[in-house]
Amino acid sequence: GVTGNGSLAIQTSSSSATVNGAAYVGGIVSYMMHAEIASSSFSGTVTATGNYAGGIVGSTGANVYNSYNTGTVSSTGSYVG
Repeated sequence: GVTGNGSLAIQTSSSSATVNGAAYVGGIVSYMMHAEIASSSFSGTVTATGNYAGGIVGSTGANVYNSYNTGTVSSTGSYVG
């Protein structure tokens, strides 16, 4: 992904990476609160062995606008999308 944990703004970011992890795994961001993700995309692969996995972000309280995932997301845990 692009960043691990933060309180910042991410705009016009894209990634086609392969991202592997246990929990809180995301293509752009793993975990982010009090922030914004805008006009970003992910087209790679996210694989997690725990909870919270997503193409754009693993888990967030942030606002996500005009962003999309065309990649693959899989996990043996819960809260996957």
